[in-house]
Amino acid sequence: MRARRLRGLRRLGAGGVAREILHRVWTRLPVRLLPGGWAPPVYSLAWWLTERCNLACSMCWVHGERRTPMAPEHWLRLADQVRRWKPRITFTGGEPSLYPQALELAEGVKARGLYLSFNTNGLRLSEMAPALVRIGVDDVSVSLDGMAGAHDTVRGRPGSWARAVEGLRALLGARGGRGWPIVRVTTVLAAGTVEDLEPLHRLVAELGVDCHTLQHRWFVAPSLWQSHRQQAERRLGIDSSDMLGLVWDDPAPIPGLRRLVDRLRGLGLGTRLELSPELRAPEWDLYYLAPERALREACTSRWHRMTILPDGQATPCLGFVSGSVREEPFARIWNGARMRRFRRDLVGNGIFPGCLRCCGLFSDR
Repeated sequence: MRARRLRGLRRLGAGGVAREILHRVWTRLPVRLLPGGWAPPVYSLAWWLTERCNLACSMCWVHGERRTPMAPEHWLRLADQVRRWKPRITFTGGEPSLYPQALELAEGVKARGLYLSFNTNGLRLSEMAPALVRIGVDDVSVSLDGMAGAHDTVRGRPGSWARAVEGLRALLGARGGRGWPIVRVTTVLAAGTVEDLEPLHRLVAELGVDCHTLQHRWFVAPSLWQSHRQQAERRLGIDSSDMLGLVWDDPAPIPGLRRLVDRLRGLGLGTRLELSPELRAPEWDLYYLAPERALREACTSRWHRMTILPDGQATPCLGFVSGSVREEPFARIWNGARMRRFRRDLVGNGIFPGCLRCCGLFSDR
């Protein structure tokens, strides 16, 4: 594990390491109290290359392509605009491998010296693996929600588990002894798949995956939905109905999860086991049993992160659009009037009801 981390530091280079240190400092300073809603240079950009997907996952709220994806030249122009800040770029969606020029775009991002992550369901990974290694993609995350039966049920497509595992083998084989890209498996936690966690973790370790992330589900409590929509309209003048897919009627804790995680970590299999979010001990049950209770009082991620939708719209979250990268430079959007208004509202009025179990609320820790 230590050797992998040292390889990671060498991969980042002196400038990248300095950037990581600065980010860790920024996320622990009260940057949200900077005057006027201003923010330091963006640290993380999620590029939604497409809303298309070749699965129908039960917990996903992205269904169908509503926005026309940008051509590669628009994405690469954005990369040129932000390259001096060295942000981390993540290809996501939808399923980013369905964007026809995904590999061409990845090559362009890496040619500009930017850190690139690729999130995928793994269905097309076998055919893409050699190119991802050749291009120098830094980080690949593959979704596996259990062993074959449970995964295929959650993902809505028979055979999807076998193809994802085949893709992982292909990627790790193409990587060889170079230790790069970092290979991750992400598992969304659910009561119906908890019995699969130990055999899955053992399989992941056997394959040689670097990190296995167990991800608590992101959701909005039904009792908070109406008040969230009303506040979003009153405070920001937006319709946040896009978030309706995140409303979860029956959040429930996963029995014995903490003990299971402790046992898995004690196995010493060589694959790092992470939780997202990494909750404090008293919060494990509260996360699900008390979804109306805030576990974090303030959001700082909107001072560090931004999402770019397939058509070029830039959004921090909540359906709030702060501009379009097709129409104006990113720097003008990042600290433009609309984003500064958004950040001032978060500081002055606090987080929204729909934010209480959002990944962004926990992401900077």
